[in-house]
Amino acid sequence: MRSPPRARTFHGPLTALLLAVPFVVTGCQQVKDLVGMGEKKEEVKEPVAEPEPEPEPEPAPVIAEPIAHEELPALPDEVKAVDDLFELVPAGEKGMYVIVRHPDTFLGYADQLFKTYDKPLAALAAAAADGPEQLQDASEAQTKFAEGKTKYDAAASKIKESGIDWSHGVVFSSSSGKSDDMVALFVAENADAFKELMVALDADDAEKLVCGEIPKTDRKGCADSKKALSSFKPGDAKKHREAAEQALPGVSLDDANIIAHVQDNSDGPIYLAMTTPPGTGIFHVSLPTKDKELAQAVAMFTPAKGKTLRYAQPGAGFMWANVDMEKVKAMPGVSDAPPPLDSVVKGASGEFFLGGSVDPAGFQFHAGITDASTFESLIEIAAMAKDGVPKEIPDVPGSKIAFGREELELAGANRKALHIAVSGIKEAAVLAQLTGLTLDGWYYATEDTASLALGFDQANLQKLAATEGDGLSEWTRITLPTSLVESYDKGEISMIAHVPVDSLQSPQLRDVVKAGLKNVEMVKPALVESVLDLMAPLSSSTMWMTESESNAVVHFAVRGIGNSSTEEGKEALAAMERVLAGGSRQDVYGALATKYPATAHTNAYKIRGGIESRGTLAGSGVGLAVGAAAIGVALAMKQVNESLAEDLGVTLEAPKPEKKAVEKKPVTKKPAEKKPTTKEPTTKEPEKEPETATRPTIKKKEETKEPEKEPEKKPEVKKFGLKVDAIGRKN
Repeated sequence: MRSPPRARTFHGPLTALLLAVPFVVTGCQQVKDLVGMGEKKEEVKEPVAEPEPEPEPEPAPVIAEPIAHEELPALPDEVKAVDDLFELVPAGEKGMYVIVRHPDTFLGYADQLFKTYDKPLAALAAAAADGPEQLQDASEAQTKFAEGKTKYDAAASKIKESGIDWSHGVVFSSSSGKSDDMVALFVAENADAFKELMVALDADDAEKLVCGEIPKTDRKGCADSKKALSSFKPGDAKKHREAAEQALPGVSLDDANIIAHVQDNSDGPIYLAMTTPPGTGIFHVSLPTKDKELAQAVAMFTPAKGKTLRYAQPGAGFMWANVDMEKVKAMPGVSDAPPPLDSVVKGASGEFFLGGSVDPAGFQFHAGITDASTFESLIEIAAMAKDGVPKEIPDVPGSKIAFGREELELAGANRKALHIAVSGIKEAAVLAQLTGLTLDGWYYATEDTASLALGFDQANLQKLAATEGDGLSEWTRITLPTSLVESYDKGEISMIAHVPVDSLQSPQLRDVVKAGLKNVEMVKPALVESVLDLMAPLSSSTMWMTESESNAVVHFAVRGIGNSSTEEGKEALAAMERVLAGGSRQDVYGALATKYPATAHTNAYKIRGGIESRGTLAGSGVGLAVGAAAIGVALAMKQVNESLAEDLGVTLEAPKPEKKAVEKKPVTKKPAEKKPTTKEPTTKEPEKEPETATRPTIKKKEETKEPEKEPEKKPEVKKFGLKVDAIGRKN
């Protein structure tokens, strides 16, 4: 188990508020000394009321350190050692085998699946029954699910009562690589135990199986023919293991539940493995070595530690890759690229990062570079196109577009940036308050990255650019599969794609779905919510590629919200079931986040509970896509909810006194002579708006100073805020 060093932790807005603790200190009155009469004239001090003690400073909140993945065995202790099972693989490289070390794991997955989906499918069936005819098939989901559960329960019972000792694993081996001589090897007192199980499960031709003892092993075996059974001979376990390890870089065979080998005569051998750590399933596939086109594609990638991975955040989806720039430069059309593209190619390091951002909210793209000056020069070239950029969006009344070059402090230095901003769109104000996104786009370059940033205002852009580190942060590491992180530390990874889906269970998204589909007849919010509930057991999916000198492996991981092996995992599953039964997301998941403040799933609990999660809809990408689809469907069907902002608890600025602009229009004719001094500034002010009002403003405490700077505009520049308890969060 890796023990992460202390690292700068991830702060949410509520944590920041706790750090500012005001203290009120009460004053005390001083009393003058009184001098008494007498021979000694002793000073007698009048009793003075003791001042109220100053309140003791509240201790600074303890910021929890992220906890590394809990060290849990990938498989139970009683499971047979993998080397013992490799001894049951036939000799030769042309053979085929499948090793299943702990079949009970998959029965546990199925048990949890049927337990979890009962209520969501009932809700789906009920919602579909009230919908149009196109959804009637979905209304039968509960019935089909019940039938499937009945069949599964019967099969699971037969498997458990078969007399086979599943803790010793099962091996399916073929010396020729064909199914004709496949032999099933198992541990049981009855040699026909496997045959009887297959018959009970109604497997094809199960009654024709021939079973018996396998010499020199503790196994019984079953095959399609007596010849196949009698001709089976185990091979060299050591050679089989070495071949599998070489073909599966980044996979620990000792932790694998399934290991398989398939011989493909045209593309070469393919190795597969599956690891099943608590709450996670990971499928590993070696890429064929004889497929030339695939080999060329894989050769374009090269492992690296990935400096731009510092931008990956918990709860945010991202894609990262590192390509071999020498091979890129040799490609036709690239090697002879004209200026300035030739300088861009020469200055690129080969590293690329594309992802969402939660804090601050937005979308980001970063390319690793070796020469910042080359990429800064692109800003000047692009800025020359300023006159060609339209001043407004066609067919969008009131919209404004501002485009140009700016200079601002980024990553500790004054830098040039290309900026495009859109304002004057009512829906953008709703978007800004719900997600933190603004209609801004930026391009800039720092010492090691050329970056595009969308959805960030200037302050948030500076916050994003200030991100430090040389790779994955500790908080991001613990949200990723352990085997991925281990390969990352070894420098074996050339590509990562991570998709968190906890935002599908957030109260914010559910509010958007309800409000967006409020007037849509065909698709009711209850139907969409029941579909989203089907995703409740899942927390994230991740794909990555590891490489060795001769092989490459693609890994696919699905991570659940809980597991049945740890106390936290059990509580998370119970919490999910309570929410699916109608429990409060904020209360149930909020309690988990409080009890487990720094584990691999803490961020997932916060997102599902709507805690410190304003930017997660945008950051995850998936949540924003579903929310946008809900509103988009209403727009497409012309069944828009006119009270969308109100239903979402968004307080939009009151209509600006632009109606007064009707009075300003005739200024050039009549009013110009009456009040020339007062009218002239008002006609000039709007020309400056693209610089100061290019995006919707989010109401924050620090922005209360703005009206003091321009008191004359106070009636016009009204802030819009977010009702605190409307959707369970502050603006």
